[in-house]
Amino acid sequence: MLWSNDSAFADRSDYRMQVVFLHRVLDAEAEACCARNWNQYHNGDFNMTHDSSSGLYLEDLAVEQEFLSGEYTLDAEHIIAFASAYDPQPFHTDPEAAKNTFFQEQVASGWHTMAITMRLVVESVPLAHGIIGVNGTVSWPRPTRPGDTLHVKSRIAEIIPSRSKPDRAIVRIHSLTFNQADEVVLDFSTKALVFSKADAR
Repeated sequence: MLWSNDSAFADRSDYRMQVVFLHRVLDAEAEACCARNWNQYHNGDFNMTHDSSSGLYLEDLAVEQEFLSGEYTLDAEHIIAFASAYDPQPFHTDPEAAKNTFFQEQVASGWHTMAITMRLVVESVPLAHGIIGVNGTVSWPRPTRPGDTLHVKSRIAEIIPSRSKPDRAIVRIHSLTFNQADEVVLDFSTKALVFSKADAR
């Protein structure tokens, strides 16, 4: 089954390496809140309070199920703005200086591509309680350039039921981000905590 989301979003806010991608919160208070929630999950009293009636639950997912996102187009201005704030390297922030670097042209930060990918995955894989990442990996087979239009294809690669809590499972979601030439610019795999309908509150 292929899920599709064709909506483009208005706000728009090399490289072969693999990293462990963990969701981190910079604010200390929010960090403490996350720690409390994580402890609640392990203690079995994790409580969902928001409306999740329109999303997908564990029972709605199957291995090899696919999802297709909408599109997102980058331009040089947004590449510079993101990199200036989060990855200030000349091949991202200075089109002229980029000509004398490994890339020989301006390219987007890999984390900019990752951020866009996450947005597209969130919109196209509508899990009822959100994508609660446990861990994952990301790699960049080729850089993203100004003018590229990206879309993401995601696949349910694995479902691992909890041995102690039957109302949840770890679901591995494999996502590939493509440019307009159908070239892969990012390969992302994440393990997410997904709940069953029985857990809906």
